[in-house]
Amino acid sequence: MVAEYATAENITGKFSYPEHANACVQLREAAERFLTAYTGNFEYLVKMQALAKLSEGQIKGVLNCMLADSRRRSAQAAKAAAEVPTKSGLTPSQTPNGRYALVEDGVMVFYRVNKPKDGKWQGYTFLDQLVGAYPDYRRVPIKGQEKTYTLTRIAENPQEAMTRFGHESGSCGKCGAALSDPESLARGIGPVCATTLGWS
Repeated sequence: MVAEYATAENITGKFSYPEHANACVQLREAAERFLTAYTGNFEYLVKMQALAKLSEGQIKGVLNCMLADSRRRSAQAAKAAAEVPTKSGLTPSQTPNGRYALVEDGVMVFYRVNKPKDGKWQGYTFLDQLVGAYPDYRRVPIKGQEKTYTLTRIAENPQEAMTRFGHESGSCGKCGAALSDPESLARGIGPVCATTLGWS
């Protein structure tokens, strides 16, 4: 069904029924299966269930609903997973602000966790992959299940991941400032941030 969701997105925009006859049949069947299994009370879908045959436009509408439902369920699953404690006792959503390094398939990957303390984004946790070299990193937003998975790995041992970032980048794992003195370089975190974190 996941493959059908991805294919369903092609039915809008440049998708052409005459040029994709086999795909059209599969999409119609996917829409009909979704309607058959649907037990909710969304008025549009209830009306579609009462029809003997769906038009092209109605298929598009049902598939859009199917995609929205899939995204909603994925978001709910990710939110629930973000509240499951890791072995450190922290949940993924409790991962502290900072910069972290994880080894993924033998490759060192940098991340930045940003949790605004005020404004309209207060209470949100943002995760970016840092691509490039210090200080000109390009931030690539990480979302959904990949975000939860990465935050879970960091939360298992945030001090280790933050220290690794400092060692690998030469900049503070907490604030991102360049490290210069030998003690800070060895620690991977600047003296002020180390005191703030209680790691001095």
